[in-house]
Parts: sequence; C-alpha cells; structure tokens
Amino acid sequence: MSPSVPNIEREYGVSGPGGSGMVAVIEDDRTTRDLLVDLLEDIGFSVRSYGGAIDYLSADFDREPSCILLNVRLPGMSGLELQDKLREARSTSMVVFMTAFADVSMCLRAMKAGAFDFLQKPFREQEVLDTVCRADRAHHQRLQVAQTVAITDGRLNSLTAREREVLAGVIDGLLNKQIAGVLGISEIMVKVHRGNLMRKMQARTLTDLIKQLSVHPLWQLQPGTTRQGLVARLQNSTLHPVHVHALLA
Repeated sequence: MSPSVPNIEREYGVSGPGGSGMVAVIEDDRTTRDLLVDLLEDIGFSVRSYGGAIDYLSADFDREPSCILLNVRLPGMSGLELQDKLREARSTSMVVFMTAFADVSMCLRAMKAGAFDFLQKPFREQEVLDTVCRADRAHHQRLQVAQTVAITDGRLNSLTAREREVLAGVIDGLLNKQIAGVLGISEIMVKVHRGNLMRKMQARTLTDLIKQLSVHPLWQLQPGTTRQGLVARLQNSTLHPVHVHALLA
C-alpha cells in the first residue's frame, strides 16, 4: 500500500513542506538515499542529498535544512560526530537519525545532544513522511521563537537605565507609587518612564509586556531547575542586572 500524503496544514500547522524548509538526506547507501529523495520530493519538499558527513559539511547553503535525515553509520565521519559539529556550529536543523543497529547508549547520546527522533531501518514510508513533517514544523517554530527573542532583546537594549529599573518594578508587580519609593523619584516620573518603556517595547498592556518577556530562554525553566541553578544562569547572562534582580524576585 502506498503511503498516504499528510495534509500538512491540517495535521502539522504549516502551510506546506516546500514553503517551510528544505530537507537534507545524508546516507551512504545510494538506493536508500534515492528512495528518500523521491519520497519527500513527491509531497513537495525541496531535498538535497549527500553520501557522507564530509560532503554535507563541504556544501554551500543559502539556508539551513529544516530537517536532516542522518544515517548513524557513515564512512569517515559518523552521524553522531556530525551531530556534534552541527551543535558546535549552533545549527537550527532538526536531526532525525536513521539506523539499523540502534542501541540504548547510542540513542541516549543522540537524544541528549538534541536529536529530534530516530527512524529504525527498514522503515515504513509513512513513518518517514510523518517524522519529517513533524521535524519541519518544529524547526519552523524554533525559528519563530528565535526571531521573537531577538526582537525582544533589541527592544530591551533600547531602554535607558532608569526605564530598566522601572521595568524591574513592573515585573515585580509593584504599583507606580511603590516603584517611586524604591527608586527615590516622583510617581509622575515613574509614569513617564513606564510610558516610554511600554512604547519602546511596543506593548499596549502589561499582558503584552509579560508575553514578550516570557519567550526569553531565561524564563523557560526546565523541571527540576533549582533556584541556585537559575541564579547561576542569570548571573552568567548578558541581561542587565536590574532584569536579573526582577527575575529572581
């Protein structure tokens, strides 16, 4: 039975595979490589294929692949070694490993290093389609978050020192009168600085402001993160000390 083509927009929330990203196939077996290329191109993906990790690293890209289908065992540099190099280069591509010889330690190492998924050979065509589409969607979301964070960072950097201090008070949930008391300025001046920072942050309401700041990685704590761990992350960050104080409050 031939694989059913996923309804990309309905099932994965993107407009279409070709419009979201490009897929790279890194596989030393030519038959498998050609099969994957044909399969993915049939549903609209732009696909580039390589016989090994070195070939991929030597290639020129006008954009990073949204998904890399990567064989674990490759001549020369292994798939796991290529994953390490991609991580060092801060690649945003979602890596999906392919292997016929997976073991627990290998899977754990790859997943800890950020692998998106594993495909066990021989794989079903439908499984490949579903996995690549999910990876493409995840990559699209990752880029959206990165863009939002960059925009928010730019807006934060446009604030004056006093506006940052007022922002810290706002984040702490203080009233204008309370912020004025802490900073030793008049309540009227607090209102002026608060209006300026809201304008620079392009936030119409406090909810808009918090929504912007909530996408910053420092706000997204993983389960089990201790306060001591958060303090260390904040102190090593490039955030203004006032923001650090506010986040630790």
